Amino acid sequence: QTFSLMLDRILVAQAEALRERARQLNDRLLLRLAGGVTLADSLPMIEELLRGTIQHDGISLFVDDDYRASGEAPDAAEFRAIAPLLASTLGGATHATTRLADQIPDASGFADRAAGALVLPLSRGTRDALVLWRRPLERVVTWAGDPDKAAASPGTLLQPRASFAAWTETVRGHSAEWSAEECEIAARLRRTLIEVILRMTEDLTRERARAAAQQDLLIAELNHRVRNILGLIRALVSQSQHEALSVPGFAAILGGRIAALAAAHDNITAKNWGPASLAALLQAELAPYCGTNAARFRLLGDDVLITPEAYTILALVVHELATNSAKYGSLSARAGRVEVRLARTAFGDLAISWREAGGPPVTAPKRQGFGSTIITRTIPHDLLGEAEVRYRLAGVEADFVVPARYLAGQDIEFGRAPAAILQRGAAVADSTTRELLADRPASVLVVEDSIIIALDTEENLKRLGVGEVRLESSVAGALDAIADRRPDFAIIDFNLGGESSEPIAAALREAGVRFVLATGYAEAAGEFEQMGAEAVLRKPYGMTEIERLLVCA
Repeated sequence: QTFSLMLDRILVAQAEALRERARQLNDRLLLRLAGGVTLADSLPMIEELLRGTIQHDGISLFVDDDYRASGEAPDAAEFRAIAPLLASTLGGATHATTRLADQIPDASGFADRAAGALVLPLSRGTRDALVLWRRPLERVVTWAGDPDKAAASPGTLLQPRASFAAWTETVRGHSAEWSAEECEIAARLRRTLIEVILRMTEDLTRERARAAAQQDLLIAELNHRVRNILGLIRALVSQSQHEALSVPGFAAILGGRIAALAAAHDNITAKNWGPASLAALLQAELAPYCGTNAARFRLLGDDVLITPEAYTILALVVHELATNSAKYGSLSARAGRVEVRLARTAFGDLAISWREAGGPPVTAPKRQGFGSTIITRTIPHDLLGEAEVRYRLAGVEADFVVPARYLAGQDIEFGRAPAAILQRGAAVADSTTRELLADRPASVLVVEDSIIIALDTEENLKRLGVGEVRLESSVAGALDAIADRRPDFAIIDFNLGGESSEPIAAALREAGVRFVLATGYAEAAGEFEQMGAEAVLRKPYGMTEIERLLVCA
């Protein structure tokens, strides 16, 4: 009786110690999974926590059709074959078996390495489960007599002692038994994992709701900006017609203004609709007129970052200043030059001074066109700033003040202007450019899936003197065109509907043909240039940008 009492106390103490380990296991598991790690990625951590608590040779975790395993366990294909039967055959509760193949015959395929299973279903409606595996063991079972007694012949006397003689049987294909304490720990673990899954599901639901709300907000903001830009384009079309004397002149004026807006858009979207460099804007607009003579444009003072709402306004103003200077002012003469000075006022506003010199004598215009209206009225009207233009005989002088609320961040160095922005410019007026066009390519391949853009590009190329222009809209058509006749130059749209133009770029590189990639994805310029493109042509583009490309080609 004393021995029985001591044994009972030992067994109770062992069971309590095991349950305490189970509680600690659950607490540690909840603590570690609270960090946002997915359940599938937590398998090594779960196995580490189970080691020493439930003896096992392998572990499998199947969650959201993602299978992970470690140790002696079935591979993904073997587990997927039995996954639909785990819940339906074994029920929704924790299930322990020394030979899973007895309940699920498909498990016999891996029974030589994982025979016994402790199955923890993690949901009712799906096949998600955590399974602990045990290897098969060869055991010798001793029975109190042969369970299969042979029938004796009639008249033969029974021998009681022989009937109860010890009988041994060798059992194969079964694992060690799962103890009641181990099954209890597994049940606790299952409840913990289900709690974690429910918590993650709730977090995911909240995150999806937040993402949906943010998406709705972004769509509304996008619609607002699209309507604004369409309204601006409509106004530009309407107002620009009064300055043009011909249809080509109207197209050139309107195209230049739209290109200026597109360049500004590239700048402010390069950093997720953030502030952009004013120096980069000035350099982009004036670089085409300066050519190789950098002395024609001088920028003084510290560069500043301009907020997006003011940047597009300044882009139009600078574009009109540069265009007027190229037509009538200092940039229309070889010796002409422009100096721009940036400075802060006592109130923190930005003062911009524009000075022209070395050009023809200047007189005030007899009437104010739309371009002059943009220069003198947009900053005061849209930004509540100041603008003053003086037509001196020696050159135009203009002074602007941009309120401090449109300035962002710290002043930056001029040399840090993004290179991609400098690839877009205004109309090229230098006569040297016209001379260089005499060496234009004779044939150009244009690969573009939009027929309107393709026809516009073809017309601009022919107006620039290109003799042969071939249009293609697919990878197959472009490759056939290259094989049929090698072009001198090529303009390729990077995204041809559902196709990538990378095979075309490879074929052109192999044939030694110079080419550019046309794209609206300004932020991926470096990636495109790795394909061997000579330059990246930003959309929207027109005759001005094509002309500059042909000069370089």
